[in-house]
Formats: sequence, structure tokens, C-alpha cells
Amino acid sequence: FFFPKCEKARLDMSAELAVSVAKASPRICNHMNADHADSVLAYVHYFANRPNASHAMMIDVTCEGFVCSIEGSKSTVMVPFTTPITSAKDIRKLAVSMHKEAFREVRNSVGR
Repeated sequence: FFFPKCEKARLDMSAELAVSVAKASPRICNHMNADHADSVLAYVHYFANRPNASHAMMIDVTCEGFVCSIEGSKSTVMVPFTTPITSAKDIRKLAVSMHKEAFREVRNSVGR
């Protein structure tokens, strides 16, 4: 069965989420790059599987994750969120959780 009203509501919610995340993205990126550069690099090392990166910057936030640039690379990498978000407000808590996971895993891989 196809429920047009349900599908329209889902699409409207997705669009609202995309708009709210896009509005929050510059603030989040500025904050992360200024105050949590070590977290951004750990995200790139672990979640984007770029363990040799020496410097990374968060350049965008989407509904799917953090978009980062890596020094010396012309391409960007997507650091996917580990769980889906339903609100831009979810990003802070998720960023902290991802920070902890990335640092734990990066630290564990160094000892191997």
C-alpha cells in the first residue's frame, strides 16, 4: 500500500531537518574547528578511515554526517553519523558520542 499523506509528511519532515541542519552547519563547523580540532581529526582517522591524515577541518554538516577536508588532499570525506538524527539539536550529543568512540578506537589501534 502507498499512503500519500504519510509519504508527504515524511518528505516534509526530511526537508525541515535538512533546512535546520544547513542553518546550524556554519556555527557547528566554526565551533568544532576552533575548539575541537582534535575531535575532527579523530573522526577522520576512525570514521572516514584516513589514519594518516595530519590535519582535518569540518567544512559542512548534513543530515547524514560531517563533511571534512584533509590537509594535502583535494577531495573531501564524509564522516557518517553513527545514528540517524531527527533534529539539528541531536548533533551535539552525537558529536560527543562519536568523539568518545573515535578516541577509544584510535587509542586501541595505536597499541596494536
